[in-house]
Amino acid sequence: MSTIMPYMDEVKLERAYHMPLRERTNLRLIGLEIIAAFTTKRNLYSYKGSILDYMSGIDLSYNKLYGEIPTGLGKLSELHALNLSHNNIIGTIPETFSNLSQLESLDLSYNNLSGKIPTGLVELKFLGVFTVAHNNLTGSKPVLPSVFDDESEESGFMDMEFFYIRFTLSYVSVVLCIAIVLYINPHWRSAWFHLIEVYIINLFFRLALRSKEADYAAKSAVLAADCALENSQSAAAMAASNNSNLLLFDG
Repeated sequence: MSTIMPYMDEVKLERAYHMPLRERTNLRLIGLEIIAAFTTKRNLYSYKGSILDYMSGIDLSYNKLYGEIPTGLGKLSELHALNLSHNNIIGTIPETFSNLSQLESLDLSYNNLSGKIPTGLVELKFLGVFTVAHNNLTGSKPVLPSVFDDESEESGFMDMEFFYIRFTLSYVSVVLCIAIVLYINPHWRSAWFHLIEVYIINLFFRLALRSKEADYAAKSAVLAADCALENSQSAAAMAASNNSNLLLFDG
């Protein structure tokens, strides 16, 4: 017997946000009305009357549900998000899902669904998340406008990764080609080593020249400091001599 609510084709519920279903689900028919009692996250919420038409989100993932998806879910025109993932649901994706014009997210992954993916889902212009992984479905996923934008952004990251891989492989290939050519052709090998030797010698002389220039600048700074010190000492001595002469003259 299916655990997916048997009266879903007839139930009409109002806006409800407290999903997913965690402990138990109890639906019973009373006269012409349906009372839906959901135990969600250890809290009990009851919905009575024609309120399903305004439901905006349903999350029944990880509940060990089994059976087929009720076609009546396709009548919930205000539904924005539907998550039935990680259950034991069988059967096909209802064609009525193409009527969910406001649907933005549909997650049916990790179930036992089979058959073809409905082509009518391409008409869902607001659908941005469509996940049916780990099922036995055939056919191609609908290329939807909102999904295309997300995949374009993701493909950009993948293109960058591919670029880095190609760059690394190209660099390694060039180095290997140079090594092989130098190994095979002795004339080019000697020319290559000579070029490296010239480059190293030039680099050594430049470093030595810069070192000498730095030493010369340091010595010049020391000499300038010594000259300044001698000048200041001479000026101080002259000032002292003048002061002593003035004192003798006054005496």
